[in-house]
Amino acid sequence: MDLWTVANGLRHHLSVVRGVTFVNSDNPLRAALVEGAKWGLKLAGISDPGFLNKIERTSVCIPLVVGNQSLVLLSSEDARDPVTYAEAVAHQAHHDAQSDDAGHVRVAWEYVISDELRAKREADAYAVGVWTRYLLTGLILSDSDSLVELETGPHHLDVGNLSLCRGVLVSHLATIRSGSCPPISTAKVILDYLKSNHPGSIKATSVL
Repeated sequence: MDLWTVANGLRHHLSVVRGVTFVNSDNPLRAALVEGAKWGLKLAGISDPGFLNKIERTSVCIPLVVGNQSLVLLSSEDARDPVTYAEAVAHQAHHDAQSDDAGHVRVAWEYVISDELRAKREADAYAVGVWTRYLLTGLILSDSDSLVELETGPHHLDVGNLSLCRGVLVSHLATIRSGSCPPISTAKVILDYLKSNHPGSIKATSVL
């Protein structure tokens, strides 16, 4: 089973189901889109330098006001292997689902001004990524390692923010370890897609 075929198929499926435009790191349009996104965010009053710098070096989901869609700029780091790529695609696709549920403008504002809501949304999206990696490899990090990854990885939640989402994340991880799909809409979409289109790619045998 070619995992790049699986990962690219998942990206295409989520782009259709979720209404997301994914831009790979090697696309020459990415740099221009980053600058345009930064300009748009500043125009909307979002000028936090940490958030603006993040979109240059990591994968990020930018909610669009028009069309109830999102633009996802994928980083080169997340394209280093197909499982990491699929994990990033899944994580960012769920951020779009969050924007659809709460409203794209509202989510963009709350991401910057509300530590609690940002932490909860990052925990849910992170869990969708973990779920995707678990399905494709059968592997999952410990609770402590997952919290470290949230703190030191591209999601860069500080200790205070981690304390706000610890319970949510630990609950999702326990559900995944039990072989069950976490109660997150995008996680179910991914499971259904892999079962229907690439059942041989699922290494988490307890899920089958």
